[in-house]
Amino acid sequence: MKSKELSLSINIRQLHQNGRHKGRVKTWILVVTAILLAIGRLLLSTLRHPDVKQDEVSIVAVADSGNVSLGAFPNMSPKLMDAMFLGASDLPFLDSGSITAVFPVTENSLDEVHEIIELLTSDESSVSAIAIVCPESITPVLHASLLGRHQDTFMDMSVALWPEGLSEGPALMNVASSVSTEYALVVDSAGLGHLHDDSREHLLSHPLLLDLPTGFCGGNSTNVERRLFCVVPSSGPQPVSFLFPPFIIPSLLIRGFNATVVSDTDFWPSLGNALAQATGTRALIPESDDDSNGDWCRSLCKKYNLILDGSSRDQCTTPPDSEGTSDHRTDPSQSSSLAIILPILSDLEAFASVACRLSENGYTTHVLILSHDQDHASSESSFPWLHDHLISSICNISYSALHTSSNDFANAEAVKFWLDSANELMSVILYGSGGLGHVSELPFTAVLERQSAIGISVVQIPQVDLPYCDWLGSLSLQELRNWHMPDVQISVITDNRPDSLDRLFKSLQNAHYFGDHVSVRINVEQTADLETRRLVSAFEWNHGGVFVHHRVVHAGLLTAVVESWFPRSNHSYGVLLEDDVEVSPLFYAWIKMTLLRYRYGDFPNKRSALFGISLYQQKQIELRPEGRRPFDAQTLFDTYGILYRNTPYLSQIPCSWGAVYFPEHWREFHAYLMVRLSEAWLPLRDFVVPHVRSNRWAKSWKRFFIELVYLRGYVMLYPNYDDFVSLSTNHLEVGSHVKQQPRSIYEQKKSLFTLPLMVPSDGSDDSQGTGLLDLPEETLPQWSDLPVLDFWGTVSGETEVETRGTERQKKLVGCTTIGSLEERRRPFEAEELFTCIASVEENEVEDDNEFDSVEIHYDI
Repeated sequence: MKSKELSLSINIRQLHQNGRHKGRVKTWILVVTAILLAIGRLLLSTLRHPDVKQDEVSIVAVADSGNVSLGAFPNMSPKLMDAMFLGASDLPFLDSGSITAVFPVTENSLDEVHEIIELLTSDESSVSAIAIVCPESITPVLHASLLGRHQDTFMDMSVALWPEGLSEGPALMNVASSVSTEYALVVDSAGLGHLHDDSREHLLSHPLLLDLPTGFCGGNSTNVERRLFCVVPSSGPQPVSFLFPPFIIPSLLIRGFNATVVSDTDFWPSLGNALAQATGTRALIPESDDDSNGDWCRSLCKKYNLILDGSSRDQCTTPPDSEGTSDHRTDPSQSSSLAIILPILSDLEAFASVACRLSENGYTTHVLILSHDQDHASSESSFPWLHDHLISSICNISYSALHTSSNDFANAEAVKFWLDSANELMSVILYGSGGLGHVSELPFTAVLERQSAIGISVVQIPQVDLPYCDWLGSLSLQELRNWHMPDVQISVITDNRPDSLDRLFKSLQNAHYFGDHVSVRINVEQTADLETRRLVSAFEWNHGGVFVHHRVVHAGLLTAVVESWFPRSNHSYGVLLEDDVEVSPLFYAWIKMTLLRYRYGDFPNKRSALFGISLYQQKQIELRPEGRRPFDAQTLFDTYGILYRNTPYLSQIPCSWGAVYFPEHWREFHAYLMVRLSEAWLPLRDFVVPHVRSNRWAKSWKRFFIELVYLRGYVMLYPNYDDFVSLSTNHLEVGSHVKQQPRSIYEQKKSLFTLPLMVPSDGSDDSQGTGLLDLPEETLPQWSDLPVLDFWGTVSGETEVETRGTERQKKLVGCTTIGSLEERRRPFEAEELFTCIASVEENEVEDDNEFDSVEIHYDI
């Protein structure tokens, strides 16, 4: 069967004298590219090992190909390995960048073969060869049909016999394992027509050196009981254990693979498991938001009896060779290495503080400059080459430099070669995007997508933001790995202050977002004037989506703020900005740095008591019963003998002049507010928090948020930089809470609240950095080192503020509440604040009695 499958070959190469130029050019491009890439790989090896002779390089290259295709088989006997790969070393050498499409034809699908071939030979397709698998009984008819319709096609077409007794999957894979191109596109009897146009084009176009099997439907399997879970396309790439056709696969993974040894039951999942054991490789489903792909995939999963419960990401198999354990070579999360890839050499100077500090912190740091020619002469060479072990004058960090070539795919091959040469997986790749001039960035991006698909956290930072990244060096590798977890959304609340809104918009547009997707929601009150509405309509935003909500009934500030944002998930964070606020160019950097430390860092730094992060420094304490009082945290900490006077701190006071609110606490606030405003629990005239001025703020959302914070013992993180330098400021302009008053009084009052914004150095003086690391030991403190302040600006403690809240719960309700008992409370459930533990226990007893009264009859 090994030789019989390819026994019949139909080579259609009839070139006519007219109308052939397009096909010739396409094929010659593939041929030339293949030759150049092959020579380029040899040159890369030569440059890495200049003492190796040319004829020795060829031998090494062949040996490498064998290692890649056969891999390590720790869980397979040598006999099974021999059975799975039949004569792989005797197959022709792969044509770089080329694709062979393999699809079946039966008696019932003969009429559809021409439609599939037209798709495979379209202008968008990079397919260079076609292999048709069919039963021997229809080969004469197929032969005649191909000669009649496709004799003018300048493409290799072959027909492989479909052995009797073999199902479709093994028949296709046995042919795919023998192709001489670099990739195989495997298409089953369903064809390609069910895929969305973009997805079909993705499979047919050049795969850009993504050396993972790629398709649009697949699944994962559990380690025990072999349960199979369906994975449908979504808005992000997803690793899977196996794929269903159509999919594209690197031929090196399956060269010489004998598919007949794989179980015919659940063939595609079994194939994925076998390949994972053989090569340690998983598959990839690219991002796709189109509903038609999802519907098709779900129907396919139902056909194969896969579980459709959406939990497949948590049910993945561990790599078969890991035996339940992982190390830095198989699990990026266990690695202490990272890569920094920058566009040009001058970017290393801008980013040096990050590279040097990460290296000083004990992380193995690999640095690559992508376009070294930008700093020297422009290269017209067809082959890239690498300079290794170069030393930067800044902290003597070692780096490699790539002399790019005119061949984009060869450049990408060189980057992949550089990453592979580290002999370990990177935990994080920091990539400075843009600024490559004449060099295309697309192939580099494809290489990084492949790294992301295998679990490496790839952080793409625009080149223009690189000089403002010094704070990245203070983060741990775990925090950097979680870079993409927070989803920050900006919510702007505006009414009829167009000048204020314009200033806020400009400050948002001038800030740095480090490549993150940040959406903006603009909440416009019913009373907004024409100029305000014009500004909203003209607002331009390049960092994410914009949503405008315009009220048709006046709601007031309480409703406008509370309904301005609601979290989509526990990774959604809302930045609430009223229009008289202005933000620093570095406000988002402060948000990102603090979120990664206190929400996604080490476990001791993550506390459910933290409800948000303030951008604004406190300069006044407003909640004292006697009225507003000046406040200086640094002076207070000196008085208490706190070691670092400039440490950030925790305060119970919620900030309304620029702050981030956390999803769990904001949901709980909504639930609390519904009960509180209904007066079912407590009349609105009754106060919850003793001795605070906010009890008189009848129309303020902060009054009720302060109540929730007090009852729960929650806290917010505040910055504490010298001279009150802040990440936001309030201009105290006339509005809902600021009334018209004489100019002199207004200016005096305004000076109490307006703060200097943090602005990065412009390079005109000796100062360096952003200023964000003007912190104790140039890093955010551990949670246990953060001072805790109460509503009155007094130094307190976590336990003390929590105890005050639980005692107040008991007093207000007149019983022991669920929320006051640590062993019974559930996080972020507002109902617990009003529910007595005795009533719950009574209900539980009633439920038990009801169960006991049920008569159970057994039929034998």
